[in-house]
Amino acid sequence: MGEAKEKRILLVAAAREMEQLSEPMSFEVMPVQAFMLCSMLQVGLRHPGLDEAQPAVREARGFIRSFASNLPPECVAMRQLLFDVAANPEAKCRVCGCTDDHACPGGCSWVEKDL
Repeated sequence: MGEAKEKRILLVAAAREMEQLSEPMSFEVMPVQAFMLCSMLQVGLRHPGLDEAQPAVREARGFIRSFASNLPPECVAMRQLLFDVAANPEAKCRVCGCTDDHACPGGCSWVEKDL
């Protein structure tokens, strides 16, 4: 059996194990480590092949939102970054693909709220 096939079998087995767990898991992590984990998730969530309807995408965004919600009150900037940047997909025009950060040369009119 090839190494890639062995890894795929292991991944499927791990996913089945996780599906059997019904109780929340608790662990301690330093805030900077959790923020870095959220940042890495955010990078992964920007992959062009991801579909927002995929369960893994919803779970990753939920993890980021949960972490942001549990930050101490004094972490205003970090909470805003996580909610505004990491947890939400970037809005983009369905017509030309421009975004708030990368607008069309000369400007662009977005007709609908999410367009």
